[in-house]
Amino acid sequence: MIPTSILRVSNNCLLQVNNCAKRHYGRIMKRFPLYPDDTPIEKIPEYAFSKPDKDRRHLFSWGLCEHGAVGILRQCTKRSKKDTAPRYLQRPCRVRFGDFNRVIDVACGFGFTLYAVSTKSSLKVFGTGINTDSQIGYQSQRKDAPMELLLAPVPIRLPIDPHENVAALAAGRAHSLILVEREKGKGGRVLTLGNNSYGQCARPIEEGEEFNGSKMVHCVEGLEAEAIKSVACGQDHSLFINNRGHLFSCGWGDDGQTGLGVPGKKGSPSRVRGALENVNIVKATSSGDCNLAISDNGALYGWGNSEYGQLLQDHAAQIYSPVKINLPGVGPVVDIAVGGSFCAVLNEKGQIWTWGFGLLGFGPNVTQVSRPQMIPEALLGKSSFAWKKSKVVSIEAGLFHLAAVTADGDLFTWGRNKDGCLGLGNLRDQPFPLRVSIGATVLKVSCGVDHMAAVCSPFY
Repeated sequence: MIPTSILRVSNNCLLQVNNCAKRHYGRIMKRFPLYPDDTPIEKIPEYAFSKPDKDRRHLFSWGLCEHGAVGILRQCTKRSKKDTAPRYLQRPCRVRFGDFNRVIDVACGFGFTLYAVSTKSSLKVFGTGINTDSQIGYQSQRKDAPMELLLAPVPIRLPIDPHENVAALAAGRAHSLILVEREKGKGGRVLTLGNNSYGQCARPIEEGEEFNGSKMVHCVEGLEAEAIKSVACGQDHSLFINNRGHLFSCGWGDDGQTGLGVPGKKGSPSRVRGALENVNIVKATSSGDCNLAISDNGALYGWGNSEYGQLLQDHAAQIYSPVKINLPGVGPVVDIAVGGSFCAVLNEKGQIWTWGFGLLGFGPNVTQVSRPQMIPEALLGKSSFAWKKSKVVSIEAGLFHLAAVTADGDLFTWGRNKDGCLGLGNLRDQPFPLRVSIGATVLKVSCGVDHMAAVCSPFY
């Protein structure tokens, strides 16, 4: 037991220490008052977090680095003599160009990428990657020395008025299409640049024309006196849709990809007829030599190369005029995607149906499907146990792989993983859809041959 005298001394010491502390802190508070003007507590300002910017955009890219199409300079170049530049990016990486420019659209071609930005200046389109045929415009650091390879996005000088907007981009093997409109949603004109060996730039073919270092930018005015509202590129051909829903094409047509009824080159856009004669087309797409189109009522049409049964026409390897493709049990089609040897459609229920040859989403043992089959929805994140019951809203395709975006902004990829273009963190082919780890909400994705790019909205 502690003696009472010791407890009395201890209590006195504590009391003296407390009094000393009060006097010390009292002097400090008088010298440095917390609220100099005696502000009432209820009027003390509170810090509030700023509201998220819904218009903010992030840009991601992945795949082969060597040609510069990913647009990430620090990843493509050596930082020291001991450093080795990576050959490919296996996962999505944020492109710094998107942090300083509001990217509204992206298009991946064969080894190059185009970006459309929202700005008040006339420099509204940028590009990076292979530029051997001036598909990214004339780029030069020295006189008469055009650059054939660009490792970071550069502006493309185009005859665009600052009051005009870039509505859409499309990229082929070595040519580019840029849809420019003055009023949003009203359609407009198309600017073409790059290789025109087959007439894919919608201008007359000139034998022996040199495309390396070319400054040619061709303007395609409204077809049939109507504004152009949609564009698409195949490998070496181009597709245009005007405000009346009429489809036009030009370029290489030896496999029927122009849909004009006869093979050969076509240097000026001509209307595609056949089964599309009295149909209002709302979208057309291609990535190689096969084409799909959908009408305003969800009907599906196709033409071009069908060596792997992509167009569901028995005993016909090439279809030179559009035919209607019947899809029993699928229902109205809302989106389409075409690869080099396969086709895919998205119906209004958010279900993806694929057919043709390749890794179509049904596992490693199924590489060819003669009739459309639905990919199990559980592979695309739909489950009765999931708190998100989101459905697929858009699909895209490269020559060898497919991609799907859900309403929640999740991205799924599958197919041949050429140079890590699936963004799954490895180089293995993916036989069924797998979610890509990307730190943002995906709004738009574009597939190249060996790389991909995505425009996203940040989570915060």
